[in-house]
Amino acid sequence: MNRKLVPDLPQVRAQFEAWRRTRQSKERMPVALKSAVATLLDQYPLRVVRRELNLSSQQLAKLKQQFEPLPQPPAFVALTAQELNLRHRQPVEAESPAEGSECLAVIERRDGCKLSLRVPASCLEKVISSFVGA
Repeated sequence: MNRKLVPDLPQVRAQFEAWRRTRQSKERMPVALKSAVATLLDQYPLRVVRRELNLSSQQLAKLKQQFEPLPQPPAFVALTAQELNLRHRQPVEAESPAEGSECLAVIERRDGCKLSLRVPASCLEKVISSFVGA
C-alpha cells in the first residue's frame, strides 16, 4: 500500500523551531515545511496551526493557496448553431474566403483549452469568437 505520510502538529512545530534556529537572515521557508503546513491546514483549524507554528493568518492563507490544486478547465467546449448565432459579433473587414473553401482551425485560450476543427471558411469567424468568448 502506497500511503502518503501525514505530518502531525508537534512534529511540524519541532521542524519549524529547528529551521528558525538555523536559518540565515531573510531565508525563505523550505518547500518541505510549506507542504507540511498545507497538509496541517486540511487537518486542523487555522487558528490552531497559526498558534502552534507562530505564523500569521496572511502567511497561512498564502501557503494554503500555493498548494491548492488548480481547477481543471473543461476538456471540451460544445457549441450549437444557435449559440454561434447568439454570440456572433460584427465581422472585421477582411478578404472574403473563396466559396466552398474549408479551413483547419486550431485555437488555444489562455487557460490552455484547445479547439481543433475543420469548418467552412465562411463560418470561421463565428466559431473563433464563440470559443474565445466562452
